[in-house]
Amino acid sequence: MLARFNHPYVLLFTSMVIGAILNCLVNYYSKDRVKNAADNAFYSLCASALTACVVAVFIIGDGFNGISLFTLAMSAVFALFTFSNYVIHIKALNLGPLAYTSIISSASSVIPALYGLIFLGEPITVWQITGIILMLVSVFFSVEKEPEKKKASIRWLVWALLNFLTVGAIGICQKIHHASDSAAQLNEYLLLTFIFVFIYSLIYLLILKKKGVTVTSKPFRDKKVMTVLVFAGITTGLVNMLNMFLSGVFDAGLFFPVVNGGTVLATILLSVFLFKEKFSPRRWLGIGFGVLALCFLLGVVQSILGAFGISA
Repeated sequence: MLARFNHPYVLLFTSMVIGAILNCLVNYYSKDRVKNAADNAFYSLCASALTACVVAVFIIGDGFNGISLFTLAMSAVFALFTFSNYVIHIKALNLGPLAYTSIISSASSVIPALYGLIFLGEPITVWQITGIILMLVSVFFSVEKEPEKKKASIRWLVWALLNFLTVGAIGICQKIHHASDSAAQLNEYLLLTFIFVFIYSLIYLLILKKKGVTVTSKPFRDKKVMTVLVFAGITTGLVNMLNMFLSGVFDAGLFFPVVNGGTVLATILLSVFLFKEKFSPRRWLGIGFGVLALCFLLGVVQSILGAFGISA
């Protein structure tokens, strides 16, 4: 279905908007309903089940392309990195400063970009490198300093680096499957991935239960929470399908910095217009750097220079 759409940049923009909506939903759930690790695992369990349902609907519409042994194995690995990153990211945020954790996470775009350069022959230009650096600066300024002033520590750094590596590994998993003979099984790959995420989440919940850590939220008695979980599952499915498809359309050096940084910017702007949040000059400066970064990454700067006869 997505392959028949001839406007990949529209899909890229759509992915960032849906990703921003998902971030707002997760942020609401995390702030108001997450009290312990079991609540995090329960969210992952529900979201993965709903995401699998969304992907299944697309498979019914597009037709079943089969499941190769490679797709099965890669989906198990992809799911392991996806689930692990969710747990690791929460842990890193709990231990250290949000701003530094976010910038290290955003820097993970370098990992799939290097993979694309070394193993797939995808070029990385000076303009893209400049855009990646500007996007990291944007993330640093866009994230407000926390009032509790969590300090960076060795323990936090270990978890932040693990977060960096797992986010990068997720991007590599996308590129590996796209470059394989099983690339046509994109929907099936994602369906199996979130079935595995569901299984991993369930196992983790059972382990936590044995340790006496149980789910504190009661979503089936709270319509608002249930609504958030349903929409989070739907948006997770949509954004993953878009990103999986687009990672095979664009070079890694362009796609991952744009979608990661662009989603952060879209989340900030969405919170301004929908939730009427007021931001400091620091945060608006971050948005400015982000827009400039996107101009470098998407070739806008090069086009403007070319229009004036300046070689880019």
